[in-house]
Amino acid sequence: MVEEIITALSRIHWLFVIARNSTYTYKGRAVDVKQVGRELGVRYVLEGSVRKAGERCGSPAVDRCGDRHASLG
Repeated sequence: MVEEIITALSRIHWLFVIARNSTYTYKGRAVDVKQVGRELGVRYVLEGSVRKAGERCGSPAVDRCGDRHASLG
């Protein structure tokens, strides 16, 4: 399901989407999401797990520039 979400987001022409494996260097480490966003050159970082509820699924998105959280889905 994660790959399908990444593919769907990458089809939105004004979003800059990077590959999921770009974050593997951070796996298992306590890191600041703002720092991760800066290092990867992205504004939004999806974090946590994906949950499916009926026909919808969602994951929290963090705006690394302003600490705002938005729910995708």
